[in-house]
Amino acid sequence: MLQLRMTERMQQHLQYRRQRWTRASSLLDSVSPLNVVNRGYALVQKDGQIIKDTQQLRIGDKLNVRFAHGEAHAVVSGFVKPNL
Repeated sequence: MLQLRMTERMQQHLQYRRQRWTRASSLLDSVSPLNVVNRGYALVQKDGQIIKDTQQLRIGDKLNVRFAHGEAHAVVSGFVKPNL
């Protein structure tokens, strides 16, 4: 009887841990840069670093732009002031 209860308890614990693992994995997938790209965004890098702001760039900088399906190379030729 005790062995049966221990086995059942261990199975419940393993099931709980699997569910937590699945939820954590889903959360990580949702914020993955590659999944962001699959939603239509692009990752822009200069020298291997992600660009988050035009302040990080200078005219003539060479960029790598990663899309969901492929990459492109670009060169900064100018800046556009934001419409505020």
